[in-house]
Amino acid sequence: MEIKKGEKYKGIGYSGMTDGVEVIGLLHYYKKEHNDAIIICEKTGIHCAVIFKSLKKLS
Repeated sequence: MEIKKGEKYKGIGYSGMTDGVEVIGLLHYYKKEHNDAIIICEKTGIHCAVIFKSLKKLS
């Protein structure tokens, strides 16, 4: 799967309020080797840490 910043993804959060919760929004950052990504949540506008391996691209 080709990952592109600025496109819409969903993923499972791993920190704070989104721990274990699905987050949907624009991909801001990712680091495959650290299994880490940041999505800007479309509901709250907050940057949320998600598990890289859980990322799924949305249309």
